[in-house]
Amino acid sequence: MKLKKILATALLGASSLNMMGSGYEKVVLWSAKNSGMANSGASSMVSGADAVYYNPAGLSWGSEGKLTNNNWNDHQVSVNFSPTRVQFEGAVVSSARTSESDASWLPISALLASHRINNQWAVGYGFYTAGGTVAKHSNVDFTSVSSQFSNYRPNVKADITLTEFALSGGYQINSNFSVGAAWRVLMVRGEFASAKVSYLASNNQAVAMSGVEVKDLKDEKYNGFRLGMQYKSDDRKWGMGLTYRSSVTFKATGATSGGVIYTSVGQAVMASQSVTVSPNTLYALNQSGSTTVENSLPDQLTLGGYYNLTSAWTLAGELAWTNYSKNNEVRTAGSVVDTSSGATTALPNTAQGWKDMYQMKLGAEYEMQKDLTLRGGYALTSQVTSSTAAKATFSAPGLGHTFTFGGSKGFKNNSYFLDLAAEYSVASKSGQTADESTNALLLTPPMTGKFVASAMGIHAALKINF
Repeated sequence: MKLKKILATALLGASSLNMMGSGYEKVVLWSAKNSGMANSGASSMVSGADAVYYNPAGLSWGSEGKLTNNNWNDHQVSVNFSPTRVQFEGAVVSSARTSESDASWLPISALLASHRINNQWAVGYGFYTAGGTVAKHSNVDFTSVSSQFSNYRPNVKADITLTEFALSGGYQINSNFSVGAAWRVLMVRGEFASAKVSYLASNNQAVAMSGVEVKDLKDEKYNGFRLGMQYKSDDRKWGMGLTYRSSVTFKATGATSGGVIYTSVGQAVMASQSVTVSPNTLYALNQSGSTTVENSLPDQLTLGGYYNLTSAWTLAGELAWTNYSKNNEVRTAGSVVDTSSGATTALPNTAQGWKDMYQMKLGAEYEMQKDLTLRGGYALTSQVTSSTAAKATFSAPGLGHTFTFGGSKGFKNNSYFLDLAAEYSVASKSGQTADESTNALLLTPPMTGKFVASAMGIHAALKINF
């Protein structure tokens, strides 16, 4: 390989998809009722339309306020809106500087319906947010590394939305057991951008800064499913729920662009290969063909239970495992043409090194009166991102903590329910970015610092029973 090609590869390196950092899912997404208890009762207590997503076995128990074994004329519509403010901090430019992302709002929502056909069968369907994140570091200033980077201020961001449509069915085996299944259609939309600085290995001087942006990533997959089971004791004092979500691998197609800017040191390096560039001048990276990005929303298993301490107090807990260790790399196909050197460079795969995600959720519910209920919950999420591959655009490489509270109010003999909840989630830990060096000539060493991810959400839902 010619040195010019080596230089082009080093300048791009892992910057193509340097945004991938942790799991795609928050502890709570939508459903104010379940969010109020940090989803601790989601698998075991859910019923009605929300069961389309949380546990399809809950469909056969009917809607809230009408939960009887012989009421077949039972239908529910669930409208959910959960605007969530997210923000991320971490090293983007250098170890000496912590970058704080723009405050972004996630428009998380869901619209679902359920219909009980007879004493045993029920169906449901709906669209809902299944995962995603937004982290934007806009117009990042790299002049603290070199004043000759002043004419290029790239974006560093991860903006991905996972939406699903599900068609579900539930069957009540007897007065204690119910089972359910759902067919899931996953829709992926995303945009990513990253930037990196390359240093000369011999003296650690900055050579160039490059940025790559992938836009309009889209894909739809039709092969997902979810299975569920619920058990309720004869006296209804306690119950359990079990769910399994299948893995869905997506391969999204989009468009790539970018740029590279050199210092005077980089000018000399390129001149040694008979390539003329000017310092502090932006050279475009143009797409050569389409770009595809392949990754997975992995399989997940949840097990939960509840216990009625009194007629008013209910405690709930849930354990969840998500197979994020399956995502060991982002598989990328595509290439760009560096207009400064004329070299065409393939976009590389990017190592993720994620760990499996484990969640422990605890919650309580207090029924003040027949049409008024208060809730609270806490969830602990294990570290998914490696401490040696942290990103300022995804969850921090540490334990996640989620605190929630909320309540429900029924109207017109519980024909309508208004659910409200609030959440605060945070993860924080010191770590370092991955070493993105691709050869012995140009290095992109790790950046160290403290990485923080936080979210504040308001959850609102209207349930209509008829």
